[in-house]
Amino acid sequence: MTNNRSNLVKDTIEKFSTSPNNTRKIGKVIGAESCPGDLVLLYGELGSGKTCLTQGILWGMGSDEYARSPTFVMISEYKTSIPLYHMDFYRLDVDQNTTEIGIEEYIDDYGVCVIEWPEKVPYLANRDHLEVKIKVSSETDRMISLSGIGKRYNKIIQTLKEILKEK
Repeated sequence: MTNNRSNLVKDTIEKFSTSPNNTRKIGKVIGAESCPGDLVLLYGELGSGKTCLTQGILWGMGSDEYARSPTFVMISEYKTSIPLYHMDFYRLDVDQNTTEIGIEEYIDDYGVCVIEWPEKVPYLANRDHLEVKIKVSSETDRMISLSGIGKRYNKIIQTLKEILKEK
């Protein structure tokens, strides 16, 4: 939410997911901890589970809707107590002027922005955010690395560590 890089704090947790349900459970924790203005950047190859994780975030925010990949529409909006803006920049040209699409209006709004393929808009990584990297291990298994970039997101990482710790 803030652009003050002097507050840069990076804490990380890695979780192994063995199914889409496990991936959604991680997302539900993120969603339950979400606040207006949060920015979640999702990295991973096609089919890695980015939209599946977003589904969990949406459910964690109290919605019973199903998140669909916004690849062809670029931005999907879901109504919860805090709006969720799910963006997919897969088809975005790296050189494309993002102000033409209005991305900044969503990011600076009081909703939660979940962005797939944020590497297409590199300046987003300069903002405080929750970074999620999903690596495919097998057909159903994923290694999910979550990093808090900034103090606000570090708190989310600490909560994830508590809730998702191995028993």
